Amino acid sequence: MSEPTLGPVNHVAITVTDVGRSERWYAAALGLVRIDGQVAEDGSGHVTLLHPDGGWVLALASGREPAIAHAAFSCTDRDALVRWRETLPERGVTPGSLTDAPYGSGFVLRDPDGLEVELFAAAAMPG
Repeated sequence: MSEPTLGPVNHVAITVTDVGRSERWYAAALGLVRIDGQVAEDGSGHVTLLHPDGGWVLALASGREPAIAHAAFSCTDRDALVRWRETLPERGVTPGSLTDAPYGSGFVLRDPDGLEVELFAAAAMPG
């Protein structure tokens, strides 16, 4: 079996102090639109924003300190994602649990400093 490949960055997850305020800013500044999530009146919560032309995603979640939480690299499809998950232990890397959502599937691994890296396969679009 051939080695799985990785595509471009699929999404970046950011922790922000007020999700609603940040969502409005990213929508106005970059033209992003919400595809998932909820925001409470106090600005807490999480949203997933899509750039309609570029196809990349920005995830915003509430937190005390603004930070980039993780970057996710694209796999061509869920089968490639599963192949990566099977290959990583052979390389001495322990992948996290595979999670499926309506918008795609992914799992997390951590680099030597404990930073989170996600491998992600977007869901096939109907039609």
